[in-house]
Amino acid sequence: MEKNKGLERDLENLKLKKESMKLLLDVGIAVPLRFLEQAKNTYLNEQRGGLNQITIREGNQAADSANGTTDAALFTLGILKNEDALAPAFGQVYANVIPAEYLQLPELLRRAWYCFATLSLSRGLDVARSLNFFAKNNLVSLMTSSGNGIVEKLQITLESLSEILVFGIYWTGSSESSG
Repeated sequence: MEKNKGLERDLENLKLKKESMKLLLDVGIAVPLRFLEQAKNTYLNEQRGGLNQITIREGNQAADSANGTTDAALFTLGILKNEDALAPAFGQVYANVIPAEYLQLPELLRRAWYCFATLSLSRGLDVARSLNFFAKNNLVSLMTSSGNGIVEKLQITLESLSEILVFGIYWTGSSESSG
């Protein structure tokens, strides 16, 4: 009986490790695919409209958006050589928790932190007011509550706002989407 529990625990740990590796693999694929897609414009003279905009967008998001779940995977897989130096930065960016604790947060709350971390680390954007609004209105408790779909609508709005501000302004230098 004791042996079975140990095997079940090992199996669960392997499943978590596999999920973490997949997250890192997805990012590792999206960024070079973006690069190759953009290279078609330079080297093959393919017009911007002919490029796969979804591939470029996914690569932009993978490279330049916060993703605490993926960032936590770097720690939980034990592949960082400078974990002690990076752990405080992780805590500052993501809810003042360690990576293992972060992974225990509800998904909607983690997604909210992705948005705020992306905004807070984006050059050229003054997001202090937005972050203060978030803190003052205790939106963390709202994000973790359940109800009549308000939380989900708030999350979709927050993600859209982050994408517009970061990729619309940051990438193109204007309010137009980079596509």
